[in-house]
Amino acid sequence: MRRSSRRCWLVAPVAACACVEPASLPDRSTDAVAAIDGRPHDSASLPDAVDDDAALDSAPPSGRLGTIERDGPSVTLRAHPAVNYRGIDGAFDPARRVFLVVYGNAPIGGAWLDEGGAQLGEGFRITDEPHRDGDWSQLPRVALGRRGWVAAWHGQSGRLAIVRARRVIAPSTQGAAPDFGGPSVDVSEPGSAQESAPSIAYAPDTDSFLVVWPRDGLEARLLDGEGNPRGSTIRLSEPGVFVEQPAVVFHARARAFFVTFMQVVGADAHVRLARLSSAGEVLGAHRSLSGPLEFAKVTDAEYDPYAAEVIASYHAVRGGVRSFAAHRLAMDGSDRAPSRTVFAPHQSYDGYDLAFNTATGTSFGAFHGPTADPWGAELDRDNANGAPFEVSMAGARSGVFIPRVLAHPSRAMWLVLGAADYQRIIVQRVRRSGGP
Repeated sequence: MRRSSRRCWLVAPVAACACVEPASLPDRSTDAVAAIDGRPHDSASLPDAVDDDAALDSAPPSGRLGTIERDGPSVTLRAHPAVNYRGIDGAFDPARRVFLVVYGNAPIGGAWLDEGGAQLGEGFRITDEPHRDGDWSQLPRVALGRRGWVAAWHGQSGRLAIVRARRVIAPSTQGAAPDFGGPSVDVSEPGSAQESAPSIAYAPDTDSFLVVWPRDGLEARLLDGEGNPRGSTIRLSEPGVFVEQPAVVFHARARAFFVTFMQVVGADAHVRLARLSSAGEVLGAHRSLSGPLEFAKVTDAEYDPYAAEVIASYHAVRGGVRSFAAHRLAMDGSDRAPSRTVFAPHQSYDGYDLAFNTATGTSFGAFHGPTADPWGAELDRDNANGAPFEVSMAGARSGVFIPRVLAHPSRAMWLVLGAADYQRIIVQRVRRSGGP
């Protein structure tokens, strides 16, 4: 495959479409039903809320495809000002019924959404680094733990990038700016690959977060439940080898982190899998999921607690054909079945995200499609997908880029977020209205 020291985002192809101008998100900060309930995060909070296996219903959903459709208009987040909104992520707190959304490029900001996707209050700043010319931060990711969320992103250390993290604590007043457990902390050594977002996941059995990032190969580090580094850096791949686009998810039944990433091996690209225990012990050598590819890019990892499987998916080019591929992985990391091509003919190499929904037993994927707006489709328990459709109608001039998908844990709905022209964040709710 061709390699370059300059890694760029693919611009989605744009076709003319009859798009509507988005409305602003309604302010629900006075709605008692949608309120953050005033309980601050502490070590006694959320005994089961972040343990996927603990909250499962005794009668699991079928995991079969239903009818998925847009639910309401595309709306614009009232975000904290930033240079642009290139990176977006979010995580839902089922105890407080609220999403934390993180976003931004210089600085990193956040916003509260109620469980229906309506904004609570105004956007706020998360990073505490000074923002001057040359000081920047970008591509945040976030996960929820018992003592709050922890956000991780690329910041700046001198002339080099560095991975930083900060704990975000739910406020006692709904819609208010969050509390923080302290200043941001350095997670990596300087020199992280700033064009490839870090990834973060939480292990409730050890009250630990794992952050993974590309630097000199793929590196990782545990954080404690308050977001402070625990132990030293963990090397997950050989040094001096090009890697990017990591994704990490916690397998609750196996008590292990599953990490997917793209790695160059000779003239080929491979999407590879590494596993670590919840205490940070590397579990065997990493292996190739994909076999040799002409090109690979974004990877994603989701956990299906009903099947006790990880859904690993990624962009791949084989024989000149671009596609997405999806695997179902057992507790030991082996393939449960051959991989499947999904979401054809959509194929954008960096605009892709997948989220598993415990209410439906299915996932929803969003990706760049043939129009300026993101497209998406449902993925069933056998990795068969439904018909792709245009997810949002954002009125973007050049495109809605790098979509992210957030699943509601007890409702048959997802939120799709994207960066319209990189200048504003769009939120679109999609729901499942039928199916077994």
